[in-house]
Amino acid sequence: MVASGGNVAVSDVLLKQRSNDTPLWVRTALRLMGIPTANLWTEKEYRSKLAEMGYDGVDVQTISGPVLIQGPWSRFLPRALLQHLDYAIVVASSPVQDKPRRKKKVAIVGSGLAGLSTAYYLLSSPSAADFD
Repeated sequence: MVASGGNVAVSDVLLKQRSNDTPLWVRTALRLMGIPTANLWTEKEYRSKLAEMGYDGVDVQTISGPVLIQGPWSRFLPRALLQHLDYAIVVASSPVQDKPRRKKKVAIVGSGLAGLSTAYYLLSSPSAADFD
């Protein structure tokens, strides 16, 4: 549970089109990589799911260029597959409930692709800790 007025941030693979509209070969390739397509959403679906959970102020920042296109993954993932995927940092806020605001802290869990990408883009954060 995120505290009142707190933020939750994740970095995740997003589909460029709805899962049902994504070609079968793309869904199969993702499953073979251990990424179940049932857990992949478009930006619009991400916003909707977070709103259903009570979050507001959802911000989605696509970082596909430096992560998927120009980064080391470009050597392993075919361009045809990358045309169907985005990589993004998603930040959502929980509603503020009349409590005094504290200094914001960010915890980055994991030091893999997702954790390091998130850390890179959140360097302006007041504090960050990496739990591997």
